[in-house]
Amino acid sequence: MCSRFELNTTPRALARQFSLSAAPAMPNQPEIRPTDWALVIGSNAETSLRIWGIPAPWDGKPVFNTRAETVLEKPIFKPFLAKRCVITATMFPEWRKDGKARYRNEISRGWGVDEQDSPYIEPPIMAFAGLMDETHTTIITCAAAPRMAHVHGRMPVILAGDAVHTWLDDAPIEQRASLLTPYTGNDLMVVEETPPPPKQPDLFGT
Repeated sequence: MCSRFELNTTPRALARQFSLSAAPAMPNQPEIRPTDWALVIGSNAETSLRIWGIPAPWDGKPVFNTRAETVLEKPIFKPFLAKRCVITATMFPEWRKDGKARYRNEISRGWGVDEQDSPYIEPPIMAFAGLMDETHTTIITCAAAPRMAHVHGRMPVILAGDAVHTWLDDAPIEQRASLLTPYTGNDLMVVEETPPPPKQPDLFGT
């Protein structure tokens, strides 16, 4: 977790929600997987595209997630700690396991109680806490929020409101580690896809 996510929105909506000075360049497809381009926001509301995943010298697979509990300790992340960012997303999927069966769940933010009076028609865009260098980015994960703990034990750190600006400020990351906690907003939506019904036998032999 998280092994993919979606950014299915418009540049205008992104600029409006994150107070950007200009509409950002967008990834070339809504669904983003490791090694794809992801839209990140850095300090001073600067936007750019970064490759999702840090090359790992010991493995051919990129490190696209890092645990909040160990991010300050692992050597691979040391060069990234001074360059914090948020990775923008509208949804991420996770699979609930029930024996051998797996059920896809879509996790997103909806309209919470505090946002009912918003004049915008777009649902909030999620801001995942992340780290980046000049080319790559990685998502920081934490324990799952209670609303999705039945689906999976981990989730991206979702920042909202002033936490976005605080995460992107110039303070040392050690002073911002308290932000790396499960999301507690009442607007977290977890929607499980209904599996298709079993195929019925063809009684007429056609």
